Amino acid sequence: GIKGMNPLNVVLAMSIMSLVLALFFARQKIILPKLPKAYKIYIAALVLCGLHGAMSVGLIPPRYKLLELVAFDTPIGYVRDVLLKPIIILLTGYLLAVAVANAKSTRRYLIPLFSGAILLALVVIGYVAASGVSLSTLASSQARGFLSVLGAHANELGFMFNMAFALALFCFFYIESVAARLSLLAVLGILTVGVALTFSR
Repeated sequence: GIKGMNPLNVVLAMSIMSLVLALFFARQKIILPKLPKAYKIYIAALVLCGLHGAMSVGLIPPRYKLLELVAFDTPIGYVRDVLLKPIIILLTGYLLAVAVANAKSTRRYLIPLFSGAILLALVVIGYVAASGVSLSTLASSQARGFLSVLGAHANELGFMFNMAFALALFCFFYIESVAARLSLLAVLGILTVGVALTFSR
């Protein structure tokens, strides 16, 4: 019953606490990656635009709320949804960068990443197969929300699959193990089918 207390936020909070404790009590020095100037400018622009938008919440037409196109009608709700959520994504990325920078082997971070991407792609493939919908129907503009029952829009799923595909393709050309290459080839195949079924632009 606590708002915002979902698994992602709990893991994020625990990761931040772990990092703070490690900075104070770890025997070895913790490497903190430096933020590029462009990253800092991006965050500053995000914050300024978010605060500016929060002052204009009253200009949002009431029908947007009635049609549930937005989940807020107050400046605090706007800041929560439009500003804090993107910053949480950036913070999560930075924590992952800290973990990778301090890891003895970075390969172990790729296994859960690719496993998660494959699992989601298999869910999409299974859902489309079980629904019996034709590919022509799925490709139409009226079916853009067909995969939303899975918790994300087709374009968002396509974006996630493409990011994982790019990383898998990069790893495929640089990894030496034949078994790892075959595994990555399977990952690329599954993600290709997943991307195709989203009909994402």
